[in-house]
Amino acid sequence: MIKSNPSSLLTSMGDDFVPTRADMESPATWKRLGDSQANERWQELLDHLIEWGSNAACLADDGIDPPSRDTVQWAAQVILALRDSGLRCPDSIVPDPNGGIVIEYGPRHAAMVFHVWEDGSIDRSIFNGTQLVERETL
Repeated sequence: MIKSNPSSLLTSMGDDFVPTRADMESPATWKRLGDSQANERWQELLDHLIEWGSNAACLADDGIDPPSRDTVQWAAQVILALRDSGLRCPDSIVPDPNGGIVIEYGPRHAAMVFHVWEDGSIDRSIFNGTQLVERETL
């Protein structure tokens, strides 16, 4: 599905932010980890996606359409491409309210976001604060 080289999915992002230990355990907001925990977190991330695809009720909420199995599979392909490129685990992954999945790297002032849409398209966006710097459909 991903047509570009997986290592080209991310651009270099600075580490000029202060890391926090808040909410380190939530699978939706994983922060930087040591190498010893990285593989475990990647697997937890994939397991979390699988749960979304097999148990849509876990995301049941007013106004939120859970992602379909296909959308979960597309998001898993993005996650595997990022992992296989040797990149760190994303900082957050959440379902969007319309059946898509959002994968985010970086702090709010320098974020890179992958949006897996319910139709199978995948966008990569880079933000400097709230300003969109770059958007690309993969």
